[in-house]
Amino acid sequence: MRVSLNWSERVLRVALGLLLPVAVMLLFRLSSGLLSSSKETVEGLGEGCDPLWIAGECGDAGVCVNGHCERFVLPSRCGPGEVPMGCRCEPGQEVHLGRCREVVDLKVVPDVCADPSVWEIVRSLQKSCARMSGDEEAPLSSCSAELWGQMSRDSPYLEISLLTLPEAITLHFPEGEPSARSRVSDANAYRAALAPHHVDALRDASAIFIIGRASHGGDAGLNEDLALRRATFAVDLLGELLGDGLPRTVAWGLASDVLVAPASFKAQRRSGSRALAWSPKAEARLVEALHPDTDLQLLDAEEVAWVQDAINRAAFVVPLYCDGTEFNPPAAFQGVGVRGE
Repeated sequence: MRVSLNWSERVLRVALGLLLPVAVMLLFRLSSGLLSSSKETVEGLGEGCDPLWIAGECGDAGVCVNGHCERFVLPSRCGPGEVPMGCRCEPGQEVHLGRCREVVDLKVVPDVCADPSVWEIVRSLQKSCARMSGDEEAPLSSCSAELWGQMSRDSPYLEISLLTLPEAITLHFPEGEPSARSRVSDANAYRAALAPHHVDALRDASAIFIIGRASHGGDAGLNEDLALRRATFAVDLLGELLGDGLPRTVAWGLASDVLVAPASFKAQRRSGSRALAWSPKAEARLVEALHPDTDLQLLDAEEVAWVQDAINRAAFVVPLYCDGTEFNPPAAFQGVGVRGE
């Protein structure tokens, strides 16, 4: 009896050994059929799916996005100069001014403009110029004096923002000067004040903005003439001092269309920038009023009126060391060489 039981066990084990692979194969085929029939209903675009199912429900060419099957398509590549709409820039390129460009060909922003506060103003100016000119790649120095004059009238804070740029200088004039013949009482005062430090800084600029201004008193036509005379005087003075080294100048007159308030002038002008007046006494008086420790609200009405007139009887001289079209990479960007000079 014992021998028969051992024999039976052996037969059963052999039978199970033969049947088990068959059973597994049948189960696999059955499950495959069920899965395939299920996948056929889910694989279509827009059908529901479970992103947590590792096997995937959207087929080889699909991907589960937010619970729905979407076709998985590798984005195409954009070539140099192409707008990255529906494509990605090739490796080694960056999106700059709305187009893919080779990094090695990009002009990097110089250090003097890399400061975020400076670059923000420069880019804003460049965008204004691009919008007015209709050319998105137009450098800010390419817009005409007429366009900048119009933009100054439309945006009262434009010229104040210019004074925050590095090496900006303001030349202040007595009432009624320069004369109709572009003469001032003491031109040597301005020459001596500008040389040598300011002359060197101005020579290094790529362009110079010069805005002539006038105070609010008097005839509007006369104020317009005075604003233009002051801008012209500044251009001629810089030409005399810099000679062939004078960068391109863009000059316009703003008259008294938008007066600059003493508080705004004092708050916005860049720390260390100079206000050069027509005489040592006038300059000392203006510098005292603009000193950080001076509270303009404590000045008497006559002094406030004098300061406001002196601020607006001026030519704002603003050197530009970048044109807003340079590439300004983030601090962690790799692959860009030394910044421009």
